[in-house]
Amino acid sequence: MSDYWLQRTKSRLDYAERIGYSAMEKILPIYEQALRNINKEINRLYVNYADKTGLDVMELTKILSGADRENFLTSIQAKMRKLGFNVADVYDPAYIGRLTRLEAMKQQIYWEIQAIAPRELEISEKAYSKIIEESYSASRRDIREYLGRDYRGFAHIDDMTKYQILRENWQGGNYSTRIWANNAILNSRIQEVLPKVVGGGLMSGISQEKMQRQIREYFDVGRYYAMRLVRTETNYFTNQAELQSYVDEGIEYYRYKAILDKRTSHICGDILNNQIFKVSEAQVGFNYPPMHPSCRSDTEVVFNEEAKKEKVWTKVEWQEELKKEEAKEEKK
Repeated sequence: MSDYWLQRTKSRLDYAERIGYSAMEKILPIYEQALRNINKEINRLYVNYADKTGLDVMELTKILSGADRENFLTSIQAKMRKLGFNVADVYDPAYIGRLTRLEAMKQQIYWEIQAIAPRELEISEKAYSKIIEESYSASRRDIREYLGRDYRGFAHIDDMTKYQILRENWQGGNYSTRIWANNAILNSRIQEVLPKVVGGGLMSGISQEKMQRQIREYFDVGRYYAMRLVRTETNYFTNQAELQSYVDEGIEYYRYKAILDKRTSHICGDILNNQIFKVSEAQVGFNYPPMHPSCRSDTEVVFNEEAKKEKVWTKVEWQEELKKEEAKEEKK
């Protein structure tokens, strides 16, 4: 039985990961395009407002007027519309009236980065929705096939359950809140790199090349966060779909299964691997995957006859076991 579930669990996880990788391939170009657009803004700033000594503070602090103001408003309105905003919803007319060239450039870059999130969300949700559908169907089909039950008509998850899985918060948020949180971090870091005028002078006189290099480095981190999030959420939705199939098929126990290689974490490989828990007490980050970012662990069905022969951890017992493990780690 172990080989049966091992092969099918691996097959489900591999398929879900392929969907996740496909999403990554679509998300990465969004970051690249945003970075190119930001570099164009910075290049324009230096071409128009720099001399031999660097950026001209007098030119940067001039108030936008005429065609420059109209171009600015048209540009950010196009970006804001994609997020469901209008310029008038966000900006006070008095603020627009005293907006400098430098601040206008910063606002352009701010909305350029903000525009990443909704596109990332759209791609991610489509991928996760498919992962839930396919993982649930495959898991439930495997269970019914093993038990000799007819799986026709039983293998599809209903829309309401899928919606609930997609929207469920775990460990403080869901994929949507995490995408926006990553976006806010990236935006904050990029704004810190941009030049600031303090006391009539530039707070930082870094060159265009250095500024663009720092921005690219932050974008590299932003892309890493985005890819890590896809990997983690792919694992989460795969396992949640399988958990729902356990519930719907009346499965009472599951076995935690870690992928054992050089990348396996201590908690998954040394502590949780092969441990058996109750389906009713499954808790993400405690006894059910994902346990951490980029977690690759999964679970497999344990039937009642098998569970009687092995140790089944209750939630309380496992809590105590984890405390013992923590004490061991502290002594090292």
